[in-house]
Amino acid sequence: MSQRFGWRHAEWGYFGVKPRLFVEEMLLNPDGTALGNEYKTYTGANGAIALTFCRQMGDHGQRVEAVINHHGKVVAGHSETGELSANARVPAQFEQIGAVSRQLATPFDFFRVDLYVH
Repeated sequence: MSQRFGWRHAEWGYFGVKPRLFVEEMLLNPDGTALGNEYKTYTGANGAIALTFCRQMGDHGQRVEAVINHHGKVVAGHSETGELSANARVPAQFEQIGAVSRQLATPFDFFRVDLYVH
């Protein structure tokens, strides 16, 4: 808590936030395993979705990280956490994920929505 949060990954939105401890409940499947598919959608003030970062479970149980752009296309490349895969699947709920994100982001200049899909 002695370091300025957001500095490491250039998350400018956190620079002015007073350090605090924030704890959220870990969501698990009914059998106690980690949820497989996580989507973090970054939405601007006008409802424009910049990108959706996703962590998915691959066909063999491996973790797949990727970015899905606002057109619904998987974008491969490099991120601060490692390589982004071109093997991610755009979920059937992609349009719904965007609609929920836009609705929740309405009163804010910039908003990140984290959603989990089975």
